[in-house]
Amino acid sequence: MAALLAKGADPTCLSHTCDGNLGCTAAEMASSAGHTGIAAVLAEISLVHALSKAQTGRLPASTVSLLGETSE
Repeated sequence: MAALLAKGADPTCLSHTCDGNLGCTAAEMASSAGHTGIAAVLAEISLVHALSKAQTGRLPASTVSLLGETSE
């Protein structure tokens, strides 16, 4: 998960289906599978990502550092 996000994966992206519903985020999918810790991290990163993308159009270095990755 960290490697994908560090390389620019969009955590706000929606899936095709999730529990019979259209459009679930990665956080929702993790939560529905019982991975509450991962769901919480993804939800927080999704919020930071969405706010940053709305302002700058790119993933902030601070989000990458939350993942334990080094920024380039």
